Amino acid sequence: MKDWNATKEGGVRGMELINELSSATGLPDDLIGEELSRIISSAGKSTAEVTLDDLREMLAAYLQDVLLDAKDSLVFEEGTLAEDFDFSEIGNSEETSTEREA
Repeated sequence: MKDWNATKEGGVRGMELINELSSATGLPDDLIGEELSRIISSAGKSTAEVTLDDLREMLAAYLQDVLLDAKDSLVFEEGTLAEDFDFSEIGNSEETSTEREA
């Protein structure tokens, strides 16, 4: 990746920034580019003028929303959320993985 200055004043911005970030992820450019564009639009910003600082704030909020949604939808047993699950029971079984496979 080439060196670039993406600071708020005078740095890479807009679609050039989105394209650079998309390629840096190693994921399909079209998928990441579309998701970044959706996030930017949802925040009421223009993809043509978004800065790295803008994206940092938007992605922090996006990540928090994704994690909260995942936590809320994680159900171990009927009606039991992750926060109610006793993780100490995991791995404490007398039965070994070989015995379970048999």
